[in-house]
Amino acid sequence: MNCFKHNTVPAIGICKSCYKGLCSECARDVGQGLACEGLCENGAAELDEMNERGKKIYGIGKYNTRIPSSGVLMWGAVSIALWILVAVLFYTTGRFSWDVAAPAIFVSIISAFAVYSARRTGLKC
Repeated sequence: MNCFKHNTVPAIGICKSCYKGLCSECARDVGQGLACEGLCENGAAELDEMNERGKKIYGIGKYNTRIPSSGVLMWGAVSIALWILVAVLFYTTGRFSWDVAAPAIFVSIISAFAVYSARRTGLKC
């Protein structure tokens, strides 16, 4: 394969943004690959930024963490708060209230589904 701009010069790589062959004169190192000088450098930088954002969202590489996603934490906190309310009402009134227990059960089911989905997909957002 030859350079797209200099047809007689052999290509040393492919542009990360437009996928054209590049010779040493046309190629610019953009960190994680090559880009066309002046034409695709911004596009290649944007691709790198999108890849880094994806790694953060999915918890890949240096962004891997044991902390659950914010949605899982939120549903868990609401579930715990509702069960605490059920317990407080039971101990203060001496009777079990389905008016409070039903939402607690419903939110607990949603929390369990959120944990399952987060573990299945690996999503960390």
